[in-house]
Amino acid sequence: MNILMKRLPDEIQIIIGGFIASSQPKKLCDDIKSYYKTLNRAITFYMNNWDNDPDQAYDWLTNDTIRFLNRDVPTMYGYQDYYKNIMRRHFNIKDKDDIEVNDVLGQLDEYGSELGNNLFKISVGLLNPNERNELLNFFQTFQLTIQE
Repeated sequence: MNILMKRLPDEIQIIIGGFIASSQPKKLCDDIKSYYKTLNRAITFYMNNWDNDPDQAYDWLTNDTIRFLNRDVPTMYGYQDYYKNIMRRHFNIKDKDDIEVNDVLGQLDEYGSELGNNLFKISVGLLNPNERNELLNFFQTFQLTIQE
């Protein structure tokens, strides 16, 4: 890396060096650590409980995340304010009214469980570290049984 750096013009080296020397705020670093810890623990938990079947594990992980966000109320009975307020943290949704937020959440319900959809990752990213701990506790309070 050092050899590549020396090939760059001095001006570019100075700019890059400024980024390397400046540290990120502790709160941001703690948030990033919390995000990855939650992601890894939840995925491991669900993969272990669903015999390493990624399709079923992801379906249940997404479903249970939505259950947590909607305060364990089935979404067919409507979206809880907690869920709406969490989703409003997303930059594309923050300025939308209740009707538009409901439409977005309806689309998430419809397509959220498709493998490759990042609904779980986005939802965890919108939570703060305390809410992520609540989510992990929510996952662990239920005994998962495999339906065959």
